[in-house]
Amino acid sequence: MAAALLLAFALYPQSPHPAPYDVIVVGAGAGGVAASLQAARMGSRVALIEDTDWIGGQMSSAGVSTMDEGRFFAANPTGVYREFLLRATTVYAARAKSVATCYWSQSSRCFEPLQVERTLRAMLDEQPAIDLYPLTTVSALLFSGAAVSGVRLSSGRELGARVTIDATETGDLLALAGAEHYAGNGTGSTPGPCIQDITYAAVIQRYDSLPAGLRFTEPPPGYAQARDEFRRTLAPLPTNDPTRYPVSFQVHNQYRGLPDLGRPGSYTSLDPALITKTGVNWVNDFPTYSPYATDPLRRFLLPATFLTNPAIRDDLTCQAKLKTLNLLYYIQDPEGLNQPDWSVSQDFAGSQAQRYCSIIPQSMKSIEALLPLRPYIRESRRIMAVHDLTINEIRRIPGPDGVPRGKSLPSALALGDYFVDLHNCDSTPDLEARFGETSSGTGGFDGPFQVPFESFIPKRLDGFLAAEKNLGISRLANGALRLQPAVMSTGQAAGAIAAIAVSSRLQPRQVNPLLVQQALTASGSAISLYAYSDVPFESPYWADVQLASARGLMLGYSFRNFGIAGPITRREAALVLTRLLNLSTQPAQGVFTDVPISDPAAPAIEAIYRRQITQGCSNTPLNFCPSATLSREQLATFLARSLHLPFATAAFADVPVNSPLSPPIAAIASRLIMQPCGPSLFCPGAPALRGDLARSLVRALSILNSL
Repeated sequence: MAAALLLAFALYPQSPHPAPYDVIVVGAGAGGVAASLQAARMGSRVALIEDTDWIGGQMSSAGVSTMDEGRFFAANPTGVYREFLLRATTVYAARAKSVATCYWSQSSRCFEPLQVERTLRAMLDEQPAIDLYPLTTVSALLFSGAAVSGVRLSSGRELGARVTIDATETGDLLALAGAEHYAGNGTGSTPGPCIQDITYAAVIQRYDSLPAGLRFTEPPPGYAQARDEFRRTLAPLPTNDPTRYPVSFQVHNQYRGLPDLGRPGSYTSLDPALITKTGVNWVNDFPTYSPYATDPLRRFLLPATFLTNPAIRDDLTCQAKLKTLNLLYYIQDPEGLNQPDWSVSQDFAGSQAQRYCSIIPQSMKSIEALLPLRPYIRESRRIMAVHDLTINEIRRIPGPDGVPRGKSLPSALALGDYFVDLHNCDSTPDLEARFGETSSGTGGFDGPFQVPFESFIPKRLDGFLAAEKNLGISRLANGALRLQPAVMSTGQAAGAIAAIAVSSRLQPRQVNPLLVQQALTASGSAISLYAYSDVPFESPYWADVQLASARGLMLGYSFRNFGIAGPITRREAALVLTRLLNLSTQPAQGVFTDVPISDPAAPAIEAIYRRQITQGCSNTPLNFCPSATLSREQLATFLARSLHLPFATAAFADVPVNSPLSPPIAAIASRLIMQPCGPSLFCPGAPALRGDLARSLVRALSILNSL
């Protein structure tokens, strides 16, 4: 034991740099906040570094505060994201306001950016182990040997840490770390020709009396050309069909409609005439809203050098901002939408992080000052990971129950659920031949898919994790994983990996994924492709069912029904134990008289027989009784033999000491793999229930992983 501890300390030396933290998270966006909260709650001291004075990234400081959920997250929010929703929704409920104000839906969740920021900040403020560094940038990473050991701030101050997490919107730390990474369909050293469009979003509201500084007095530069593009999409025409262009201003406002705490009353997205506040994030994609390119013979694409060259990024960001100002002018313009009472809201007033653009005329600075603090960036640099997640794993294929879901990945730590949504740069030549991906992979079903442990870990770099859109993922996978709920899920997972690495004195790649899964499910973060209505979040079985189903050990009767209180048959137990132990199977030989070789479970039943886990239910003839209900004493015996546990003495009033089943029952009970059914009672003859089996499997996994 002592030698093992010495080896762990040698592999993971203490940081030699000043002011050591356990974990440094760079980027206080959705993923960075979730990573910081999870790591701090697991006992780590965390530094959270952010280059603006807002936290929340795309869901607040970028102005995209309408939650982009697929049907799975809409019905089953998870982890830190679920906590955020409960808190933010409470703010509006206290004012009798609906948050179903966007996406033409009565079940949407939409918030004002300022309330998103305040909610997330309140969550951070409850964690004294998190030190927030706002308006702070990182100029370099520090190293101890070949492992990242902290950061150097632009001020020159150095902060040490055992794990550093890149949660930036663009993957900036990947370049500083020298980590191998992708940029577009190229690499960091040779970026591809393009990435997805950005959008400089805005939040606008209707004023009863528009302040003079918020009314345009002249058109922005380039307005004539921009107006031609906008007219194809937005026009002063009465239409209620969001799928037919041009749409009306009211239809536009329904898309990203926001509740308005500045006014009394409430509305939903189905009340377009009542909406007084909305996000502007639709037709102002930059370089162009692709269905309406000004010149159909020319492709307008955002170069991947946007990610890798700071000067190009600054220039294109200002051009995107100018395009949004042109759209705001078009909204007010009598020759445009003729909505003179609408202009930018006050959500971003007073921020010290606003970066002004020289191409914006001086007459518009008061409007520019109220735009979000950063553009909505859909695509980041991405690490070359131990495993890069691709379309083959996230493609949602309807199962026997008709529900689309991705491929089951046993080391899953996070979930996404959005369809594959690429904004431009989506033709086959723009995608990644290295992953065999083509434009046929865009679109498709929404539904749950998993993100495995290996996609957070760089191929070779230690002391470092990705947490956001910079994971080891393909461009198509990024198109489904870049949304707010998903990046909060991946961020929370990265925080858990970091905290366990710190507490175990291991490098992140050496962490056992099972420990991370257990920490995440204990924290209320889902990892399973299934959401069972009979195992709600509040159920004492929720975490165990999540892990058992995520690992593919045990699934429910259907997508919605696990059958938590249902009995287990001996056939089902054989299948589950074969998966638990990863037993090799072979074509059935007809060992048991009552298990024909045509029975799909026959190979598994014979596998546990060869492993001496079962001796059948009778010897003459040799029967297994596959359809019989498994009793609790039989389950205890199966598990004790599977785990090679030393037998013990039972202490249950209903299990005689001289019973041959007493030792295995005692062995299982003493290790809490199965629980009593009452005070000093085991109920050996009672049916083993599916919920109890799921709980036992998770505890058995822990024992197997410690062997």
